[in-house]
Amino acid sequence: MNNQKLASMLITGWTVLMTVGSLPAQTPAPQSPVVGSWFGRAVPFNPPCEPGTPGCPIPFEIVMLPTFYADGNFIGIDSNVFVGFHSTAHGGWVETEGDQIESNFMWLQSGAEITTFEGAFRVRLVGRIDPTNRDRMVGYIQAYFFPFVDGPTQRVILDRDNLPVPDPLGQPLPAVCSPLVGCLGTFNFTLRRIKVDRQPNAPPAALATFTATPNPIVVTDGTGLGQTTVSWIAPTATQVEVRVGAPNGALFVAGGPVGNAQTARWVRDGMTLFLQDVSGGKPLTADHTLARLTLTLSVRTTP
Repeated sequence: MNNQKLASMLITGWTVLMTVGSLPAQTPAPQSPVVGSWFGRAVPFNPPCEPGTPGCPIPFEIVMLPTFYADGNFIGIDSNVFVGFHSTAHGGWVETEGDQIESNFMWLQSGAEITTFEGAFRVRLVGRIDPTNRDRMVGYIQAYFFPFVDGPTQRVILDRDNLPVPDPLGQPLPAVCSPLVGCLGTFNFTLRRIKVDRQPNAPPAALATFTATPNPIVVTDGTGLGQTTVSWIAPTATQVEVRVGAPNGALFVAGGPVGNAQTARWVRDGMTLFLQDVSGGKPLTADHTLARLTLTLSVRTTP
């Protein structure tokens, strides 16, 4: 290959690379509205026995706390006590159509005593986001029991391939929920999304709890000055100082991450105290203000 032909190929290659590199960036797919943590309650639908009666393992209700991860994984816990106790549930979920999802997850199940092991439940969950409230999900769960543990020996019953018998992952869950196929019932649920309780454009939350008692301070002696007890809890600091009027204002008190101190009668209406993190010699600047507290007076005249 001569040098002229090689140069031509290199130029063509760089042209292709530059063209590809200049293509507009693709917009990432929107995140499913299902992603997040949810809290709610499920109740039996057409149970095979009367919940709560002797011999019926169906609970009156199940309080649910599921989390759907963006990568398709699922973790959940609930108050369900068919018999004994169970582990956290683990599994996966997929979108089926629109805002509807299907999830399969499992938990390990004890016997009546927590020291015994019975097998596992595999659960089908079908849910749909409420189109009128995107923070609400409705649907149902169906729980199938797989008793693959030998009671007397507490050993897993295995087949020739060392898989549990019956195997909770050996085949798809039955389409019909019936005790004949190990399903202990259908439960209808309503879930609400767990969100950060924060208003739009709200100021950043303080890194400490900083309060005064009383506040407002009742003043009846005509001086216009009050007295109060200031308390703080600062989990992210090892040493703090309370400064008056500014981050580098007059020092009121210094101490550890948890403390309180009573002022003398020098508090004026509208006075602001600054809780400063001085751990490791941090400077008295706004960058290290953990919280601020405004003190107010309620001036009353006595007859």
